Amino acid sequence: MGIGEKEEEMEKEQEGNVAKQWSDTKTGMGSDGQEHDVTQVHQEAVNVDEHNDAEEEDEGNTSSLPLPSRPGLALNTLHVTDVLEGLRALPDCSIDCVITSSPYNKRGLQRTVTGLRDVPKQKPFGCWHKRINYDECSDDLDEDKYQEQQIEVLNELHRVLKEDGTVWMNHKARRAGFKEHMPTDFILKSKLNLYGHVVWNLKRSVNQHVGFLTPVHEYLYQLTKTAAPPAFFKKRLPMEFRSSVWTIKPERVKGHPCPFPFQLAENCILASTANRNAIVLDCYAGSGTTLLAAKKLQRNFIGIDASAKYQRIFQHRYQAMFNESPPTKHQMSVSSHPNTHRGRKRRKS
Repeated sequence: MGIGEKEEEMEKEQEGNVAKQWSDTKTGMGSDGQEHDVTQVHQEAVNVDEHNDAEEEDEGNTSSLPLPSRPGLALNTLHVTDVLEGLRALPDCSIDCVITSSPYNKRGLQRTVTGLRDVPKQKPFGCWHKRINYDECSDDLDEDKYQEQQIEVLNELHRVLKEDGTVWMNHKARRAGFKEHMPTDFILKSKLNLYGHVVWNLKRSVNQHVGFLTPVHEYLYQLTKTAAPPAFFKKRLPMEFRSSVWTIKPERVKGHPCPFPFQLAENCILASTANRNAIVLDCYAGSGTTLLAAKKLQRNFIGIDASAKYQRIFQHRYQAMFNESPPTKHQMSVSSHPNTHRGRKRRKS
């Protein structure tokens, strides 16, 4: 066989492989040789196309949303489940705005960096020793494991976020081993784009160590799905919150060590959502401040937290604030919606 004939035979073989891969995709045949159910994914794509064609459809009609490719989670509910399990149940491109704050793992960082497990009588310079009890969430993970977990959570948030959505993530600089450790150490390793940040001035701190300046601020990172500008409504914010420094005193909620201030959650919702059908997610919901702020502003919400105790606290707060019991079931679950927060494709200018 000549060289030309060999090349022709190889080309035919490649074409045959491509044709087989396309056939396997249509019939649900995976690379492992096993059949997989792709009907639901196909139906989702059909529904998305049909929805995009209906440009004049009323935004308030949520019954026309395309079918989810994942089970979804009920709207306006705090779900008691592991953070990653909860996020994996959400469809792609279904969330308008995320506001959350993961455990800081200060104890775990100290132990990883210094090797100290127990609190010594003489505190070494620059270390954090107070154990924070988040009920079901640990503040004492090995730092490498903690960062891997946070990157995985951020990547799931990237998947569920709409194209022009925003993730507002609260975190802080942590001290251990004579060094400050920044949240951007792991945030920048995720798929999310660091669009900006807010300095949250708490005006006070429990850490009064004489060896360094008293830390009275934390960070609120503004993360987006792509490098394109997100939906942002600066003029909806009160004048005192239109700069990159927000002065808001911490609040107390009985039974939770460090709840969000209501104003902080409210600012993020106002800045990143425009309509009442927007869906706000908090994947470390705690006592539910983000969810309560969303309810007050007439947005839909989804809460995820591993603690049944915090769910009960949220339910009591909801009852006290709105004089009604929070819904335990909902007819509609969040559906995949791969367009913008307005439910339509962004128009080209």
